[in-house]
Amino acid sequence: MIPTALSEHPPNDTARRCNRSYAARFVQRALPSTLLMVGDVIAAIAATLRQLAANMQRYRPGRSRPRPSNHVKPHPRYAYKG
Repeated sequence: MIPTALSEHPPNDTARRCNRSYAARFVQRALPSTLLMVGDVIAAIAATLRQLAANMQRYRPGRSRPRPSNHVKPHPRYAYKG
């Protein structure tokens, strides 16, 4: 489903990717009615793909911010509040 949603809207000048966490939740909500064949199945699948294509994320290279690797943990006495 996701590659089809990606092919519907070609990227303009920036790379776009499918929002996978949103797609997983959205497909989980749409899947039961599709599997039970309630209503127009083809229209439901098309609507799902349109919605996934509308919620694309813009990918910007070099924007990752990894956590610092030299983080020092506090002394166990100060680490937990209990």
